[in-house]
Parts: sequence; structure tokens; C-alpha cells
Amino acid sequence: MDASAAAAAAAVEVTQPTGESRSGTTLSDLPVEVLTIIARGLLPSGPSTAFPPRGSKASLGRAPARMPSLAYLRHLLVFALVSRACAAAALPVLYSVLLLRRTRQVRILADLFRASRTETHDLLAMRVTDLYLTPYDGLREANDRREDAERWDDNVRTLFDAARQVDNLSLTTMSTGSALQNFLHPRTQARPREVTIHNYSASTPDLHTMDLRPLSEVTHLHLVQFRPTRAMLDFLHGVEGSGAKHEPGTHPLTHLRLSSMGCHTFHGLPEYIETRERAMGREQRAANHATGRVASLPEAKPRERARITDHIHPDPRLSLTGQRQMWAQECLYNLAADADLLPNLRLVQIEVNATSILPMPSQPMERESPTVTLDPPLPTGTASGTAVTNISTGGFGAPFDQYSASAAPGQLATIDFPADVPLNETEANEWAAREREFRAAEERQRTAHRDLFWLQVREGKEALLKLFREARASAGLDSASAPFELRVVLTRPGGWNNAEAQAEFAAAAFSPARRAARGSRVDEHGLLSAPSSDGQLPWAKQSPPPPSSSPPTCWDDEDVFELAATRPWLAVYDGSSDEERAPDRPGWWTGELPRLNASSSSSSSSSSSRSSIAGGGAVLDA
Repeated sequence: MDASAAAAAAAVEVTQPTGESRSGTTLSDLPVEVLTIIARGLLPSGPSTAFPPRGSKASLGRAPARMPSLAYLRHLLVFALVSRACAAAALPVLYSVLLLRRTRQVRILADLFRASRTETHDLLAMRVTDLYLTPYDGLREANDRREDAERWDDNVRTLFDAARQVDNLSLTTMSTGSALQNFLHPRTQARPREVTIHNYSASTPDLHTMDLRPLSEVTHLHLVQFRPTRAMLDFLHGVEGSGAKHEPGTHPLTHLRLSSMGCHTFHGLPEYIETRERAMGREQRAANHATGRVASLPEAKPRERARITDHIHPDPRLSLTGQRQMWAQECLYNLAADADLLPNLRLVQIEVNATSILPMPSQPMERESPTVTLDPPLPTGTASGTAVTNISTGGFGAPFDQYSASAAPGQLATIDFPADVPLNETEANEWAAREREFRAAEERQRTAHRDLFWLQVREGKEALLKLFREARASAGLDSASAPFELRVVLTRPGGWNNAEAQAEFAAAAFSPARRAARGSRVDEHGLLSAPSSDGQLPWAKQSPPPPSSSPPTCWDDEDVFELAATRPWLAVYDGSSDEERAPDRPGWWTGELPRLNASSSSSSSSSSSRSSIAGGGAVLDA
């Protein structure tokens, strides 16, 4: 039974008289609290968006999570049309989650809030807790009017002026749009806990001209192609002059995810960190402390901030991708070096851009196959006038290739000299050895560069994690009292396209924990509750219960090195999707996950500073 049928059945059950005491009872006679519970039951469940999915049959295939069906909107509207009491219970639930996927929808909602500034409209706007803005940031789409795009700035400004209790926000910024500028605006009163910003511009917007106070209470910050610049970090750190109203080291940020970072972000990151640390003198002080020369040092000073070395940049020509790689490494260093100013931070996820799947190894027939062919006949008068049987290699046409030696023409295998003569033991062993050597050389050539890539990612992660721990230790934050985790996670199959962004928004908006938070007070039910003297609704800004029962989201993505240890088969293709080649082709490594025991050839081209490579191979400890 679907949700609408369940609501109809409940209405029928209530309206049927079962005795004299319930005679004449209708659905409208139920308390608004009960009606609101029925309306909330029409909301869908949040999808599971963790990648790769949980379960033994999970794969890294291109199957992104999907947004739940929007049929729940029709069910809520039908329920609201039953009576005024049902409308008073259903409309707040309907307005609580706004998925605005088109520019036209933003204009219609803004016109509704502008039409009449009544108490009802204000209460409905105050009910908006989850807001998703169109990913096109004001661009016209099919069936959009010209006025929809022309009035985009005013419409978005109206939404943020009216929706003052937004708790979960997902928006997109473009060079031609203004959604981010209107959110980070002095007039914005919303202080969401969860914020997702997708950047479709060529560079990160300049935040120095924006008011960052709407980020004062954010606990989960997800940035897609958006670097945390110095302006944002100064605000989160509570630096004087950044516009922050909180004291340094008091921001509530607990989760930070940086998605769609460059695939070469970790290349040379240890050297970059060493350069910045040397410029700040920390490296020498650490060496003196290790050798016991602490007494000769001056009295300890407050920890220097990373901003004093922002001007130090290695030559971009030394990086693989130039300036973009330098910018990414700069923001990672600034974040880690001043981690003591974010004491509540518990998880940092770094999602590098997707790496292509390695080409599959060739089959034996695509390389060469053992055949028995004949050397050209010996000249007349030689010691032996018979041909000599040798092992030769053929191409795709073996054993029907024609061979030649010197000037003499070759000879085709015929019925007199068959090509399927069995090899003796010596010849078979010789061929098997050559085959193993060829396979090993081909596999090294196929995988060496990817093994080296994952080694660089591991070394960069370890250097960054060490910097995080040193900064947190300087503020007395140990791993026991304040646990911290740094993860390198896999990129989404679609690169955070519209479908994946909407599914992630729905996972937060419709999760059981968030729905329980919205209904944890009786005063929240219906349109009958009014704001308190300070303008806040009694149910607003409550701490949600632990999301233990919620479906896993992007914040539950596992580290790639943990996946390599626990589910290595995710990066192994067994040929099961290709029935013709499955029996002949064994499983092969796709390179999408690191290997715990990589080939030793992967480290042969790396620098001598990579001392973590063991003699028998490049070992990536889990």
C-alpha cells in the first residue's frame, strides 16, 4: 500500500462510526498533532548515497543514487484538500522541503511570498528547513520565461529574506549567477547547519566582497570544485577583521568535504608542506627538540599562523598541472596548519577527480601463440638435408603465417608438416617461461604509473595528516578526547551532476534523524504555533538526534586505502559481464583503488625520498 492509500484508509477508519461515543467523528476532528504525523508519514525515505554502496555485491559501476519520486507532493496536496485542519497540518510539511530545480519554480515561489505579507505566508516561509536551488543559477531552460531569468536576482533575494529557518541548503554558483552572493549577504538571517556549494565557474568566487555570517553555525560543509580560500578560513577560524562574530577556535564545524579536487593534488604535497614549514621555522624547532636542544631556544611563542607564509609558492612550472595544483595544495596546507582553530572538526574528506580505468590486458591470441613451423630447407650438399623443427611465434593468423629467413621464401604449414605437433617438455618449459616474462613485463607497463599515483596519494595524505595532528596537539586536542579522521574518498561516478546532487540533498532532507528533529516538539505541528518574542519558532534550531538509523550519505564514504584492505575486489574486473571472454581472461586490476602490495616496478621511477617502499614491492599499509 502506498502512502496516499494509507492516508485514505486512515481517514475511512476514523469516519466509520463504531459506537455511540464516536458517532459523527470525522478526520477534521482529530488533533492537529495527529494530522501532522499522518502528513509527515507521506514523506519519502532518504536514499543511500554512500559510494561505493554497501553490500557484498557492490561495484564501482556507473549507477549513481537517485532522488526519490516526487509523488509525495501530490499525496500531500490531496491530503491538504480534505479539510482546513488537514491543510493546516499538511502545508508546513509540504513547505519544509523545497526542491527548486527550475528557474521558473523560484520565480513562482518568490511571487507567492511577495503577494501578501500575511502571518500565514510568514509562517510557511519559516517552515522551510531544506532548500535546494536550481543548478543553473538563473539560466533559462525549456519552458522558462524571459522574466524568470531577468528577475532571478530579486527572486533569490526574496527567498533568503523569507526563509529564515533554513537548516539544509544546497546551491550552485556560476560566473553569471547570483545565488551564492544572495546567500552570503548581510540581509540573510538563515544560519543553516548543512551547506553544499557547487561551483561551476572556472575559478573560486571572491569571498572578500561577501558577508560570511550565514556560515556561522554550519557543522557540515561540502564544497564541490570550490576551494576554501583564505577569506573563508579566516572566518571559520574567527580571525579579527574577517566579519566573524565568534571567538577564535569556537566555530562548530565538524565535517568538511572537498570534492572534485584535481587528480594531482597530492603530487608533491609533502615537498610543498616542507617548504612552507621551513619558511615558518617549525622544521628547525622540531629538529632541535628531537636532539634535546630545547634549552637554547627562546621562550615559546604563540603558534604562528599559516597566513604569514601565504606568499611563498613553488614554481608552478614544477607541478604537473600548474597553478591549479598550487592553489589546491595551498588551501590544504592552510587548513591543516591552523587546525587548532577548528577544535570541533572531526572529519575531513578529500575527493580527487576520477582516474580512468586501466586498459585490460591483452589475451594470449592477441599477443602471440606457440606454433611449430619449419625453417627454410637447407641448401643442397649440407650435412643434413632435412628441416629443423623450432618454436616460432605467430600473430592473429597463427599457425597459418608465412615465415621467411634470409632470402629464402618461407613455407606454409601443410598436411605434410602440420602446425599442431606437440611440443616436448623442454620446448614447453621454454615457452611457458617466455610467456610469464612477457605477461609480467606487460603488466608492469600497464600498471606502473597507476601504482606510482596511489603511492603519491598515500604519501601526501600521511604528510597532511601529520600536519593536522601537530596543529591539534598544540591546542591540547588528543586523539582520545577529540578524535579526528582524514579520508581520501572516491569520486562520484557522475562527478556530482544534477542527479547525484539532488540525491544527496534528499538523503539529508528525508533522513529519519532530520524528520525526528522537525517533529520533536508538539508546538511544531500545523500552522497553529506562533513565533516567540524573539521571532524564533519554539521548535527551531534544535539539536537533531544521532543519525544512527539514517541511510549512509557522502559523509560515510570510506577511505580508499581502507577499501583496498577490506573490499579490494571492487577494483578487480573478472570478465563476468563479457560471457565470451570470461573463461579465457582472468580477473585484472582496474586501478580505481590502490593495491596493498603493488608491483616493485611502480617505485622504480619514483624519487629516492620515497623510503616507505619496501624491497620486495611498494607496500601500502592499510
